[in-house]
Amino acid sequence: MRSITIGAVVAAFAVGGSGFGQQPDPKTPSKPAAAVVPAEIKTLVAQLSAPDFRAREKAGKDLAALGDKSLKALHAALAEVDDPEAARRLEVLIQKIETGRLVNARKVTATFQGTPGKAALEELAKQSGYRLLTNGVGDAGKVTLTLTDVPFWEALDKVCDAAGVTANLQDEDGTIGVYSGESANPFATYSGPFKLVATNINSNKSLQLSGISRHQPLQRQAENLYLNLQVMSEPKAPLIGIGQATIVKATDDLGASLAPPQNPQNGNVDVFYPPQIGYKSFNQNTAINLFRSGRGGTTIKELKVKMPVTILAEVRPDVVFEGIAKAKGKRLAGRSVDVSIKDVSEGNGMVLVSLTATHTNGDPNDYSWTNSLHQRLELYDDKGQKYRSFGLTEQNIGPNVATLTAQFGGDGNMKLGKPAKFAVVEWVPLNRELEFTLKDVPLP
Repeated sequence: MRSITIGAVVAAFAVGGSGFGQQPDPKTPSKPAAAVVPAEIKTLVAQLSAPDFRAREKAGKDLAALGDKSLKALHAALAEVDDPEAARRLEVLIQKIETGRLVNARKVTATFQGTPGKAALEELAKQSGYRLLTNGVGDAGKVTLTLTDVPFWEALDKVCDAAGVTANLQDEDGTIGVYSGESANPFATYSGPFKLVATNINSNKSLQLSGISRHQPLQRQAENLYLNLQVMSEPKAPLIGIGQATIVKATDDLGASLAPPQNPQNGNVDVFYPPQIGYKSFNQNTAINLFRSGRGGTTIKELKVKMPVTILAEVRPDVVFEGIAKAKGKRLAGRSVDVSIKDVSEGNGMVLVSLTATHTNGDPNDYSWTNSLHQRLELYDDKGQKYRSFGLTEQNIGPNVATLTAQFGGDGNMKLGKPAKFAVVEWVPLNRELEFTLKDVPLP
């Protein structure tokens, strides 16, 4: 058997992954549980060392077409490959998929001919691998639409518009709820796995009436506009930070600039400031300051912006407690956290875990780690199924230290076994700069 040597994200611990080994080392992450390699992937991997070059190339393309949803199985297949040529090709392929996993949108290809809205949405869920709750769509309209390699967010919006329903991200697990209703978001744009929605514009104009010069007329001020935006990410690429957008171009329908005057001290140099890491979420809000010197324009004809974001690139276990039900009083230290279990209890279908965690190499003035610690706690049953987090019942935080009680339970869609493994995981961030273009947005 061939061991995995690449330093890419371990798929079993990537966003949405699960499973831990049987004998955890407190100072190193547990090894991921072995994945089952589907027969289709086994067959294609075997073709990677076929004598015919065309067969090898076709197998590689077919494996790449499976996309990032197959990463866990591909890693497992690589561990089983003996042939050097097949292993080399598969290793390169995995690295390529890993690189594109967070920066490329998942694509949808489908043809709907009078398809009920609920069935069309279920097809999007099947192709994307994302969870869409369609219980609230009721008697959604029928969809007649052809989609060919359309990015997920754009495909979802097209189907929702055709069916007369609305979709919104609704929890920190990336679940997307779909509901009947007349509301829509007409001013939206897309960039890779991200969607940007213009939510509203606030206008502010002032005139100084006192303490003015006797010898000069009143200095009329230009109008400040605040365009509020919501950034949504695909469930595979959670956001853990968003920075201030930079205007590349902003003009109204008369050709006048809407960009604020440049600060002479800053010049025209773009400076990239990575966002501060905070809570994990799939939608975050920001705003752009615009500047209108006259009242003639009625729309933002074109707005181009650059926006720094931080994506949760990898989730990896730092501390793992086996047999969590009997872990009361135990303490483990990992790479970046020291954890003591104070109590573990069960009742009313919930599991409560009380603990104290110390961030051993953090900045004592940065509370973002302690404030978001509850999102890095994971509980699994004896079958490897992940419990759903239901937040905290209590929390007390200080510099790099948090004492809290987290509660976990089921979501009603699976039968959970007894709690078995509890983990505090590390977040590995990835900084990206997105580019968005909005057009024909009304001005107040």
